[in-house]
Amino acid sequence: MARTKGLDAFISTEAAATPPPATDRATDSVPPGVRNDRTPAGPDMRAKYQRMARIEGRLSEEQVDALADLVRRLNRARHGEGERLTQNTLLRVAVDLLLTRADELQGVTEDELLVALGLPRAGR
Repeated sequence: MARTKGLDAFISTEAAATPPPATDRATDSVPPGVRNDRTPAGPDMRAKYQRMARIEGRLSEEQVDALADLVRRLNRARHGEGERLTQNTLLRVAVDLLLTRADELQGVTEDELLVALGLPRAGR
C-alpha cells in the first residue's frame, strides 16, 4: 500500500510540474467562431508552426546573423500587415527555392553544390 501512495505522490508532483499547454497567441484575442487572417482554417485547427515537422540544422554565425537581419527588415517593411515572419519562415522559403532547382545540383561537397547553383563558395 505504501508503494501506491509513493506512486500517487510522484504522479501528482509530475502533474504539478507540467506546464499548462501553450495557447496560440494568434487566436487568443479572437472570439470563438470568428476568423481573422491568422486563424487556422480547415479541419486542422493547430497553429501553422504546430503543423510543421521539426528538424535540426547547423548554420554559420554569419548565416544566423544575416538571417536575423533579413527577418527584422522584412517585418519592419510589412507595417503589421500579413503574418509575422520568422527565421523558420525564411528557411522554409529557402528549402522550397532549393527544391525547385534540384535538377541543377551536382557535387559531393557543399562547395560543389553551391558552384552548381551559381552561388559563391561557402568559405566557412
